[in-house]
Amino acid sequence: MRSFRERFRDYLGNVIAEIQVGMGPCGELRYPSYPEANGTWRFPGIGEFQCYDKYMRASLEAAAVAAGHQEWGRGGPHDAGEYKQMPDDTGFFRREGTWSTEYGHFFLAWYSGMLLEHGDRVLAAAEAVFGGTGATLSAKKSKAPEAEGAATAAAL
Repeated sequence: MRSFRERFRDYLGNVIAEIQVGMGPCGELRYPSYPEANGTWRFPGIGEFQCYDKYMRASLEAAAVAAGHQEWGRGGPHDAGEYKQMPDDTGFFRREGTWSTEYGHFFLAWYSGMLLEHGDRVLAAAEAVFGGTGATLSAKKSKAPEAEGAATAAAL
């Protein structure tokens, strides 16, 4: 970001009125939970939770301990299905599934909270670089078209 600012300093705020900050896959604030290019996923599959590297696992464990449920910190939902499955084919995402339990609410709040924290960090870094240049900052968020009117957690 700094090199972009330095290279285009004279254009920021007049010719370049807006900087769209990339937040994740396809520039959107979302997890890379449905990799289509390699055939792992295809529409309308649910994708998979992306919470299994050592950093996410450590964060989940700390959040579970803080919530008084250490057992919730051992990994993501065991019944969330696989990339190409439909929501109703899983224990987690089906209507009145595990997502609607105390554990499900905890996990989804933690998972979405981690994504929002990432977005906050990226935007803070962009503001530190582009603040005062006259250019407006913007970001894309994911919008799953099938989510409109849906009653399952897979669409949330």
